Amino acid sequence: MLRCALGFVLPLVFIAIFATVTFAVEIAASGESKLSPKSFGITVRFIPNHARPGDVVQLRAEMDRDTWGQFDLHVPANPDMHAITVEKIPLQYQDGRYRQQQSLVFQPKRSGALRVSGATIDVVTSRGRQTVTVPDLTLVIEPTGITDTTTTPVPLPTSTPAQSSQSLAFFAAAVGIGLVFLLAIFVVARKHRNRQPTAAPSTSQSPPPTDNLVHLLQSGQMPRHDLERLLADPNFTASVDVRAAIERAVYAEEYDTAQLAHQLQQQEGR
Repeated sequence: MLRCALGFVLPLVFIAIFATVTFAVEIAASGESKLSPKSFGITVRFIPNHARPGDVVQLRAEMDRDTWGQFDLHVPANPDMHAITVEKIPLQYQDGRYRQQQSLVFQPKRSGALRVSGATIDVVTSRGRQTVTVPDLTLVIEPTGITDTTTTPVPLPTSTPAQSSQSLAFFAAAVGIGLVFLLAIFVVARKHRNRQPTAAPSTSQSPPPTDNLVHLLQSGQMPRHDLERLLADPNFTASVDVRAAIERAVYAEEYDTAQLAHQLQQQEGR
C-alpha cells in the first residue's frame, strides 16, 4: 500500500516542481520585458543624431502612453560631455494620451564615438515605482574639419617679360598725364590770380554827413549803425555831452530821436 501511495505522490511532486520552475521563468521574462523603457512608452534618443565638438545636443527621453504614468531621467557624469542644463516638459494629457518629455542638454568635448551608459529612468505608474535601465547609446561626433598640414609653399605666379614691360609703360604714362594735368591747373590758377584788378579802397565805412543823420532823427528813425560809425570816425569832434548822448542812443532800446537831432544841430552850429 505504501508503494502504491508513493507511486501516486511522486508524479504529483514532479509536476508541481516543473510548474513552479516554468512560472518562475515566465515571471523573470515578464519582469525583464517590463524593465525596459519601451514597455512604458518611453523612447530615449540624441537630438540631433550627429554633431561636432561644441555643438549643443540633447539626450531626450519622451513618454507617450494611454495610461497614467510619469518618469525622471538620470544620466551619470561623462568626461566627454559638458552638461549645460536639464529641460523638463511636465506630464500632459491630450487626445487620450499621457505625454512627458525630459532632456539633458550638453556639448560634446571631442570627436569620436560618444557612449552614454548607465542611464536610468525612474517610472511611476498605477502599479507603483520602478527603475529601468536605458540601453547604451552612442553618438558619433564628427571632427570640426580637416586642416591642410602640408609644408610645401605655394608657387608664386610667374609673369613674362612682355607683361612686366607693358605694365611699367602703362604706369609711367598714367603718372605723366597726371603731372601735366596738375601743371596746367597751376598755370591757369596763377594767370587768373594775376589778372584780378586791385580793389579800390572802400569808402563805405566813412560816416555819413551830420546833416543826413539829423534828418533821419527828425523823421523818427534811429540810424544806430551810422551813429556807431560817427563815433568811430577820428575826424568827428564833439563835446563830452554830445558823445555820451550818441552812445546812449546807440545802445539804448528806446531814445528820444528829436532830442538827439537837436543836440547834433547845436554841435554843428558851434
